[in-house]
Amino acid sequence: MKRALSDRAGYRNYHRLEDEPRKAIERLFPDSAGKILENPESFEFAVRLMKNSFPMSVGQEGVFNDLSRNNAFPKERLEEIQVPTLILHCKTDRMAPYEGIIPGAELATFQDGGHLFFIPNRERFVQEIKKFALTDK
Repeated sequence: MKRALSDRAGYRNYHRLEDEPRKAIERLFPDSAGKILENPESFEFAVRLMKNSFPMSVGQEGVFNDLSRNNAFPKERLEEIQVPTLILHCKTDRMAPYEGIIPGAELATFQDGGHLFFIPNRERFVQEIKKFALTDK
């Protein structure tokens, strides 16, 4: 029964994205909809990404597998990483809180956008990666 409810909500979200994409983005990204809607590339990307995510049950088994593997990764081993590392993280991301220390890691913190912070912050996201990749280490 839980899967059926999940599917119904997923199909509703998918159809909202088809019929009223602006309203759907406002509903799915309440904290950062303004930034997404003002940038046509971010808006188009967010709609495509969300359409590919609904209904969730289609890929739910794979998602749960990925999450369980991520949670099983020993956090204490982060200190063993000895290569240049860039951590891109959003303060409002409740799905992946930043924990642990990677010695010498560069941290780029984003203020809004939650777990999908790269959508409303696309330009800065790309800029941070380019800056890191082009810096001698």
